[in-house]
Parts: sequence; C-alpha cells; structure tokens
Amino acid sequence: MTNIGREAFYSCTDLNGVTIPNSVTGIGSSSFEESGLTNVTIPSSVTSILLGGFADCTSLTAINAAANNPAFTSFGGVLFNQNQTTLVQYPGGLRGSYTISNSVTDIGGDAFYGCRGLTSVIIPDSVTTIEGTAFYACIGLTNVLFGNALNSLGEAAFENCTALISLTIPNSLTNIPQAAFAGCTSMVSVTIPNSVTSIGAEAFENCPSLTNVTIPGSVTNIGGDAFFACKNLAGAFFTGNAPAPDATAFFEDAATTVYYLPGTTNWGSTYGDVATALWNPSISIWDGHFGVIANQFGFDINGTVNIPIVVEASTNLPGSNWIPVESCSLTNGLIRFSDPQWSNYPARFYQIGAP
Repeated sequence: MTNIGREAFYSCTDLNGVTIPNSVTGIGSSSFEESGLTNVTIPSSVTSILLGGFADCTSLTAINAAANNPAFTSFGGVLFNQNQTTLVQYPGGLRGSYTISNSVTDIGGDAFYGCRGLTSVIIPDSVTTIEGTAFYACIGLTNVLFGNALNSLGEAAFENCTALISLTIPNSLTNIPQAAFAGCTSMVSVTIPNSVTSIGAEAFENCPSLTNVTIPGSVTNIGGDAFFACKNLAGAFFTGNAPAPDATAFFEDAATTVYYLPGTTNWGSTYGDVATALWNPSISIWDGHFGVIANQFGFDINGTVNIPIVVEASTNLPGSNWIPVESCSLTNGLIRFSDPQWSNYPARFYQIGAP
C-alpha cells in the first residue's frame, strides 16, 4: 500500500484509533473526514496529505507527526508542514480559543473545517493566505481577530460559521471571494475596509442578522447575490460611485435600501433591484435652534426623508472615541436632537454617522 485513498474511512463513526503503516506515503482527500478518529500519528513515510484528510473529525484531539517525518511536524496536537509555515490540520475535537503561531504564513484549505468546539482564533500578522473552506462550519466560532498582512482569502473560507457575531476585515485584503462569509447567520456587523475593491458572488449570502453594511468607495465590483437572503438588512451604505451592476440582484430577498452620498455618481432610483436614497444629513446651526434650550444642548438635523442616522459624541477630538447617543430616522426630513447629559462634561463634540 502506498496511499490511503479518497474517502477511504469517510464517516466511519466507530473508528477510534488507527495505525498508519510505514508503507503508506500519501493520505487522500477526505480520507478520514467525519470519522470517529480520536488520535493519529503520521509516520515518517507519509509526505502527502490532500485536502481535508482529517476534516470534521469531531472526536480527534491530536494529530502527531513522527519526529523523523521529512514533510510534517506537529505542535500541541496541531499538524503543520515541516518548517511550520503552513497550518495543515487542526484537530476537530479540540475546544476553546487558539492563537496561531507567528511562524505560519498560510492557513491551508480545510485546516479548521468542522472544528465545532473552536470558539475564537487569533491570526497573526505573519499570515498572508487563508485558503478555501479553511474555517468552514466552525459553528462555535464567535470571534476572529485578523492580522494586518492577510492578502489572500479563499472561497467559502468562513462559510456557515453560524456563531460569528461581528467581523473586521483587515485593510490588507483587496478581494472578498465567493461565499466567504455565507451562512454566518449570527453576524450583526461587518467592517469592510477601503482596501477592498471586489465583493464576490454570495459573499454574505444568508446572513439574516446583518442589519446594516457600509461599502467603501474602493469597491468597483459586487458579484451576484452578494447579500442574498439577508432578510434584516435595512440599509446598505455606499460611500463612493455605484459599482457596475451584476446581472443578478445583489440584495435579492433582502429588505433593504441603498444609501449613497452627495457628489457620488451613477446612482438611479434603484440599484440591484432595490430602492436608493441620498444620505445627506446635516446639522443646522443658523435656524435659531442650535445651542442650549430648556437646559439641554441640541440642534436640528435635516436631510432626505426617513434616512437612518446615529448621533455620536466624544469628549476628545484627537482621541476620536465616539459613543452612540441616539439612533433614529429623519421623519419628514427633520429631527430635533438634544443631549440632557451635555453639562456633565467639560467639553463634548458631536458627529452624525450611519447606523
């Protein structure tokens, strides 16, 4: 025997331990996927493990490589390539948080596939690549902290991470690929940086908890169904010109309005089959309502009828630590804002933002 074939022990739930003989040189794709394997040692003869060889093994707590294996090494039960620059496979039975070593530059495809007990992961600045389906169906994952060097993200990398609540994409990334965060049903917010120029098809499909998203002006292309079935997406805020429309609706089956800023171009009355509105709130300072009235500091805010806004306050402009004070909509295009707490601070500054 020279290879363990594709799906050889797939879904063998009664499989607890296995001894891989020294005659084996390669482990095929999904060979032990969804099996009951609890631990395994990779002998020195094995120099090739194809995609998902040990994916979704929810009882597996350690993958150990023989000390003289020329291709692989292990640390803490996690399998790496020999020089620990690629994280090959994380055992699906480990639970809790995990900090990836600074030696790692590449998180391999299916590396964390189906790791249901993984709750948070810290990705260092050394990581430049996360391959396709790397964190697929990590249903216990609530927090991901990206490093600042990630420049390649594979398709469906975080698909069906159903516990992931919020996400800040690093400003080193230029492309959000197809289905990258599809099925992240608990995701409430996502921060897309100005470095991103393309959002792939189905990138955020079926994220029903997502209520608002801001798409920077750097984005020039959005793939079809990028926000399909985001049923609670009330607002998509575009800070630049309208990206070229795709043949398929971006926001199909999503109850949303697209908001665009003054001075941007190519906007019509609809975009991606949904209505658009000019987002143009402004503070009125010359209407006699600006300042202290009835012992409360306040001002009028004007703009397009019913656009959503949030008023934020800060006590320190250089620090820019902005705190939401009031969220509302401009009913009839006008609202009176007042701050009953204004006198509790030596100074307080205000700005208007999108929700």
